[in-house]
Amino acid sequence: HSQRLVSVQSMLRQTGRYRTLERDLMELQERKLFEYFIVVALHKTKAGVPYLPEVTQQFPLKLERSFKFMRETEDQLKVIPQFCFPDAKDWAPVDNFPSETFSFVLTGEDGSRRFGYCRRLLPSGKGRRLPEVYCIISRLGCFDLFSKILDEVEKRRAISPALVQPFMRGIMEAPFPAPGRTITVKNFLPGSGTEVIQLCRPSDSRLEHVDFECLFSSLSLRLLLRVFASLLLERRVIFTADKLSTLSQCCHAVVALLYPFTWQHTYIPVLPPSMLDIVCTPTPFIVGLLSSSLPRLKELPIEEVLVVDLGNSRFLRQVVTTEKESTEKHLP
Repeated sequence: HSQRLVSVQSMLRQTGRYRTLERDLMELQERKLFEYFIVVALHKTKAGVPYLPEVTQQFPLKLERSFKFMRETEDQLKVIPQFCFPDAKDWAPVDNFPSETFSFVLTGEDGSRRFGYCRRLLPSGKGRRLPEVYCIISRLGCFDLFSKILDEVEKRRAISPALVQPFMRGIMEAPFPAPGRTITVKNFLPGSGTEVIQLCRPSDSRLEHVDFECLFSSLSLRLLLRVFASLLLERRVIFTADKLSTLSQCCHAVVALLYPFTWQHTYIPVLPPSMLDIVCTPTPFIVGLLSSSLPRLKELPIEEVLVVDLGNSRFLRQVVTTEKESTEKHLP
């Protein structure tokens, strides 16, 4: 019966033109606010080797879904640490580190996108230590909503790490909210008693979750219009920045500028250095890179690509198009 159900679900997903009430109900039952929650930390395997990011905690532990979902999830769990720490080689133990929020995107075999919402923070303690990342994987593009969840995670983590998992269990068991609707989650917090947390899903997540302020403060209007034109022409665009938060916020804001159109091509707002070869593909893409990857980027055989430096509001490389030919221009 279980195998038959999985087969029917797969067939219904593939026949999009025959949308039925049964399929709508099936998808509604399957979908949750998030799919899984992990904690990623840096570990050093041996002397002289840079730190390696690894998953140290995972919730839920057992993924009771179809074989395809489990296989795809296992593949994602292998690469997610690289997205949480694309700058792993640059890290060293520190005494103080302000928490940082950023996000990334994973594309499935069927073209579907999952969002990774991350909060990087320094564990409580004394002396020099390495940060860890709390990451939520969801199909929903609701950045404000998950940022609020991560605020609560950080607050509970500061009291005791043991309080995080019960809170996330309550979030997962909450009813899946329709657009514009609010769900209420009750959770016990030592010293405060039972807290009531309200989470609202935006009516249109394509616009309401986006932070345009970061983008407008990073690029002048003249440069922004040229970036916008490049995206409408479905060109290859690379954004660079020193901070993960700036990189992911600006990439998401640029994609939102295309509304009511959508970007159908490769979209990786945070690209780990180990996957840098992706920028050599001849197809359109939007990719975000940390500035530390620029030396390696210059060594790759890339053509007709617009490279945008968000930190200094300039183009590092641009494509100049005329009626007869397309040439690439390098700027100082």
